Amino acid sequence: SLRTAPIGLFRTDLAGRCTFVNGEWERITGRTAREAGGRAWMGAIAPASWSAFDTHWQRLLRGDTASFNADVRLARPDGTQRLVRASAW
Repeated sequence: SLRTAPIGLFRTDLAGRCTFVNGEWERITGRTAREAGGRAWMGAIAPASWSAFDTHWQRLLRGDTASFNADVRLARPDGTQRLVRASAW
């Protein structure tokens, strides 16, 4: 099941609003599904990683690419950061 997958997963609609996060994503980011709702999930991406992530993200949403992989720093609410590999399709 996606909910219990051992990797952090989240899903958005085409407008970038979060529609799903699993338990591992909650653990990694320190945010609950409720705290990730709408566009609030974007707050989990560290400011230093946002520009590069957003460039890939926008290309994906426009249909310029079918997928992407990028190293991204996540910022937890307590200020700690974690480097993860983000994949989207």
